[in-house]
Amino acid sequence: MHWILYIPLLLGLSLGCRSKSETHPTVGTTTPETPRVTLCTGMASTLPLGNWPPPAVRTGIGTSHLTLTTRNPQAQRWFDQGLNLLHDFWHIEAYRAFQQVIKADSSCPMGYWGLAMCQPGFGGTDSRVWVQAIDKANALKANSPPFHKALIEASSILVKQGIAQAVFPFRNLYKTYSSEPEALAFAAIVLRQQPDEALQQEAKTLLETALGQFPTHIGLLHYYVHVMETRPEFSQATEAARRIVSLAPNAPHLTHMPGHLYFRAGQYQKAADVFRRARQQEMAYHRTQQLPLVADQNYLHNLHYLAVSLAELGQKDNALEAANAYATISLGQTPPTTGAALMLLYEGRILPTFIHIRYREFTKANATLNGWLNSLDMPLTNPLVRTYLQAMQAYCRGMAAIDTGNGQAANQQGMQLTQLLKSFEQQGIQQQGRAEFKAINETFDILSMARYELAGWIDNLDATRPFNNSAWNEALELEKAIHYDEPPRLMYPIGESLGRLHLYRHDTQNASLALAQALQKRPKSPFIRQLLAKSG
Repeated sequence: MHWILYIPLLLGLSLGCRSKSETHPTVGTTTPETPRVTLCTGMASTLPLGNWPPPAVRTGIGTSHLTLTTRNPQAQRWFDQGLNLLHDFWHIEAYRAFQQVIKADSSCPMGYWGLAMCQPGFGGTDSRVWVQAIDKANALKANSPPFHKALIEASSILVKQGIAQAVFPFRNLYKTYSSEPEALAFAAIVLRQQPDEALQQEAKTLLETALGQFPTHIGLLHYYVHVMETRPEFSQATEAARRIVSLAPNAPHLTHMPGHLYFRAGQYQKAADVFRRARQQEMAYHRTQQLPLVADQNYLHNLHYLAVSLAELGQKDNALEAANAYATISLGQTPPTTGAALMLLYEGRILPTFIHIRYREFTKANATLNGWLNSLDMPLTNPLVRTYLQAMQAYCRGMAAIDTGNGQAANQQGMQLTQLLKSFEQQGIQQQGRAEFKAINETFDILSMARYELAGWIDNLDATRPFNNSAWNEALELEKAIHYDEPPRLMYPIGESLGRLHLYRHDTQNASLALAQALQKRPKSPFIRQLLAKSG
């Protein structure tokens, strides 16, 4: 019997087929709907501000310097440390450094500017602390040099009005102060965060010109890698990525950065090696500073990339170790709407499940989800996340039924998945304007892909009937609509599952075509190449 999964879509609503670029938080206080390009920012959760031990003096983090008007040498030293840490996306440490600037000289406007510029590292929707800091910088800037005044004024628009409104003042800043590397660097990252291709190109041109003047500036090099990683010519940034590691060997996120390019190039072992080194640095940092792991999104982001890279290499056990290390991090007292909490809930908790799914261990994947849904040690109370995990359980049970040839059971699970997806969408729409909406949009794409994939298998389980492309065409269109993510939003390219289906149907020619298409998404993947070898 030919099982056809009927999947009505709630089209035209606010969710669906939405790229991460449309919802990812960025520098300054913005609404979640403001378009911007995906960027890992080394964020920290909102720990009690001002309640930490004094920071350590750090070296090997970059050599950026901006001369202050202060007469206190300690204020200058801490400011330069904070400035470099901003460029390293190590915002939790930058915040601690700028606190020391103010402690040394409470009248230093740039100390308060620095505090305000740490905002992307803390997430959440409460902007009061950052607005207060930039207001204080404005209040104290009267006797500051012209460039400092202009930087504070541009940053005030960034903090209060958001990154889209910051384009004009930061463009004016870098054109007026073209010999100031900090003007060039901060303007470049503001431009990079815009979805418009012309602004992306402007950022690229600006950075390439600026690096001709300041080839060792850690911010310019770092931002150049982020500009280039989304582009077809991403490999042109490989030398810059390597250079930042040599110039700032003690900044974990910069240790991690070459891995972005290695992953895109299909050099998964190199990527995994880089991510392991960054993990070691992060763990050493948290041990010495006695800060919880959840305080640092750099650590979470790096673990995610490590698990995905190891899975691509076919190293299932190692991938599961990294994934479980991420999944089992405790939220502690972290507010549930911070960046770290949302990463853990929407990405971390489910990551081991996706590793099992990649290896077609659907029963184990379902058991992992069941463990989270019934956990007493780490209760899962977020209703949207519970719906997400329940929907993925339906997918896993459906695919497990496919493996036994039970199309009827698979179809029943497909219908349940459809209903749960509708429920997720209806709940998610209520979260517009909140920090969680970004994660909801991304999750909707993942669930939609799971639904199409299960439907595609059900429709074609009977190998004696003509192939039905309907669900697979929808899946491929959705995959095309999902923009660059770091790491990729989908655990594997949809062509991989399509290729497996053709192999199941003993259609080696179409299996080869589908798997070749998957390799375009994950170049040189040992995992996909192994499947391709089976297609003859």
